[in-house]
Formats: sequence, structure tokens, C-alpha cells
Amino acid sequence: MGEIKIFRYELNNHLTTNLTNKFQDDLENIYQSAVDFVKIKTDLTIFPEKCPYTTLLYNY
Repeated sequence: MGEIKIFRYELNNHLTTNLTNKFQDDLENIYQSAVDFVKIKTDLTIFPEKCPYTTLLYNY
């Protein structure tokens, strides 16, 4: 039973790390796509050129 819990923990940790890395790699493209969409749907044009967001997590 303990081995199963350890395996689940390691699997979850590995998946979380991979997804976080993937999201970090894709964040700029996601942001630019969202900005392009908003520009088409609205008259708004004032957006930062580079994505102002980060995937860093803070532990308080």
C-alpha cells in the first residue's frame, strides 16, 4: 500500500512539473493569441508587447 502512495506522489509531481514547464514555454504564444483576439473583437489597442504574466508560484 505504501508503494502505491509513493508511486502516485511521484507521478503527480512529475506530471505537475511537466505541465508547468509546458505552460511556461507556451505562455507568450497564449498571451499573443489572446491579445489578437481582443483586438479583433474590440477597439482596444493598448496592450503590453510582451506577456506581463509569469508562471512562477509563490509560497506564502
